[in-house]
Amino acid sequence: KTGVTFDALSPAETAAQMSLSFLLHPERANRVLEFNSRNDKQPSLHEIFSQLVEVTIRQKQLKGYDGQIQKIVAVQSLNHLMALAASNQAHSQVQAIATFHVDKVKGYLNTEMSKTSDIEQQAHYKMLTDLIG
Repeated sequence: KTGVTFDALSPAETAAQMSLSFLLHPERANRVLEFNSRNDKQPSLHEIFSQLVEVTIRQKQLKGYDGQIQKIVAVQSLNHLMALAASNQAHSQVQAIATFHVDKVKGYLNTEMSKTSDIEQQAHYKMLTDLIG
């Protein structure tokens, strides 16, 4: 995205997209839902989504280059979670759980946006809430 020069942020974005496309694939989420329904010792979608949001979106915001990568990963995490919530390949309960977590993220972002005086962080939170709609 920076033209012919090396864009140091794009590899992080690509890695996040690839990882999340596997982690939040609709058919995989359907299997996780089924496995947990058969054996509650297996992780639930709620646990997986909660942990994902915790380590990507709710994580203490870093500064500099690491902070920019963190923002990219947060955007990709939210995009993939919303895509799963809207996927016709996902069972309705998978969609419901994903939608629940997207709504929780929106509430968190609105609360955090009003707490921070960091303009870049406010802009990031605003962009994420706008993605949700």
